Amino acid sequence: MKWNYAFREVVIIRVSRRSLQLTIIVLSGYQLLTGDLRFMPLPILLLGLLFIVMGINEVRKDKLNIWGYVSFITAAFLFFVTLQLLLLT
Repeated sequence: MKWNYAFREVVIIRVSRRSLQLTIIVLSGYQLLTGDLRFMPLPILLLGLLFIVMGINEVRKDKLNIWGYVSFITAAFLFFVTLQLLLLT
């Protein structure tokens, strides 16, 4: 039973990471091809969420790994940038 729960957690993290990556690529590609920057905060916000998911994955693997915590700090910075973009526009 415990193995099944851990397997589900890993699958959820993988699926969320892949879906966030695909969404970021599609939105960024759309902005690059059309030059329409109205949705600029959205990919940055999704990138912050992606860094949180990657940080969770790294911390789950090894709690002493510094890169998981660096991912959390990067996500906080990206959320700050998103907030600034939303307030300035």
